[in-house]
Parts: sequence; C-alpha cells; structure tokens
Amino acid sequence: MENIISTFPTALEIIGLLAFSVSGVIAALQKHLDLMGIIVLAITTACGGGILRDVLLQNGIPVFFTNYSYITTVVAAIVGTLVINKLYSRHKTLRKYNVSRILDVADAIGLATFGTSAALMVLDQGGNMLTCVFICTITGCGGGILRDVLVQRMPIIFSGTIYAACCIAGSVAMYLLYDYCSLPREFITTICFVLILGLRFLGIFKGVGLPKIQYHAE
Repeated sequence: MENIISTFPTALEIIGLLAFSVSGVIAALQKHLDLMGIIVLAITTACGGGILRDVLLQNGIPVFFTNYSYITTVVAAIVGTLVINKLYSRHKTLRKYNVSRILDVADAIGLATFGTSAALMVLDQGGNMLTCVFICTITGCGGGILRDVLVQRMPIIFSGTIYAACCIAGSVAMYLLYDYCSLPREFITTICFVLILGLRFLGIFKGVGLPKIQYHAE
C-alpha cells in the first residue's frame, strides 16, 4: 500500500499542480504565446518550485522527472484551461463574468498548496525552523517567479501586495504548532494552508502589502 501511495502526488500537490498550471496557461494566453509557449510556461510554473525543493533537500532526482502523474496532471490542466478559454470566447453569457482575477487566485492556491506541502516535507525530515521557512517560501514562490520572468513582467512577489510573507507566516506557524503542540497533523496542515491562502487573498482583494521604503537620491 505504501508503494502505491508513494507513486502518486499528494492531494496538496495535485491541487498545486492544477492551480499553477492554470496560472501558467493564462499568463501565456495574455502574452499571445503559441502552443509550445503555453506548454513550457505551464510546466515551468507548475513544477519549478517543486524541482527547486527536491534539489535543495537533496531528495535525488526531482519527482517531476520520475513520476508520470505530475506531467499527466499538468497536461490535463492545460487542456482543460484551453477548452474553457475557447468556450468563454464563444459564449456571450460567459463573457459577462469578470475573470480578471483568475490568474491571481490560481497563483494564490498554488502558493498555499506547494508552500504547505514543502513545509510538511521539511518537518518530516527533521528540519529546523529556518529550513522550513526557506524551503516553504522558495517552493511556493519559485514557479510563479520563473513564469513571470519568462513572460518578461515584474514577478508578483515584488508587486507590492503581500506574497512571500504569506509563506513565511504559514511555515512559522506550522513549525511551532508541529513542535510545541500536540495537535493532529491534518489540523496543523490545514492551519498552514488557510493562513497562507488567507493572507494572499488579503493582498489580492484588499491590497494589503508590506511597507515600501522610499529611495532618497543623493
């Protein structure tokens, strides 16, 4: 049974793969990329953070290259997003709905799922708080940063609204609860996920961000 379970992504990673794939496809469509550009951007966004995580944690060959479930999930997300995009363009009744926030929402879900999954992996390996925070943040933010760099736009992480800080807060909360409280693993995982997602939604819908430091030229 353990071997069977280990051959498939966790539920969190499946959600993250779908969400980040969708955000990659939408970013590609917004930049009018061709089919190859859409595929590359979706795969890079969905798997970039996970590959960085596996390399930094020295987990051997990144799971994306050894597990066909990951690429299958990404392909399904690409096809589904393209079909929905086509339907949206053809039906006037659908176009009355504002979908301008879909990219941000999909990115937020990917951020929360991959960040939570990475923090959990670090704790399972006995990592300290610094490792937990770093791996959670680089995994959650990595795919989105690569996506934005490839389409030559300012990465969302630097957009002014709260982003990386969401992962920092979520991973610190998970580490403290995991280390000092006798709470069920599922409950701690849920708290981390909800905290990261909730904070990111505050940034998206309420414009919450960290203070900016004004540069005073000499």
